[in-house]
Amino acid sequence: MNPNDIESDSIGGNKIAGAPTILDEYRSFEEGADVVDEPHALEELEMRLQALETDIAIVRARVNTILIQAARVVDAKVEWVDGCAHAQMGSHPWLKLSAAAGAAFVAGRLIHPLPLGLIALAAKLLVVSAIGTAYPGKEVRL
Repeated sequence: MNPNDIESDSIGGNKIAGAPTILDEYRSFEEGADVVDEPHALEELEMRLQALETDIAIVRARVNTILIQAARVVDAKVEWVDGCAHAQMGSHPWLKLSAAAGAAFVAGRLIHPLPLGLIALAAKLLVVSAIGTAYPGKEVRL
């Protein structure tokens, strides 16, 4: 088969040039032309079309069921998260959480301009002297 023999049909599928598709066969039977030599080809095409319509209806029903179940899961998850927050933080958990976030922001703004290198050096000296007094006679290096 030559790749140039493959064409795109009006539905978006591919067909081999010159070969009739199911839709072409169905249309030709409506027009009265005889494309297929089988005596019961029209009934077979109608049965296949009805089976496809049934399959499409089943798929639509399943998709609808999945959408409904997904909405229920999301609603249940929101209620569960809200219940957990109330159990851990008591009443008004979102207010308490936002207050803690605001306090952390303010503390960060206050600490930012401080010279942390000097503060760390002073803390190191205090720790070394505290260890030296706790263990006399031992040399302490940090």
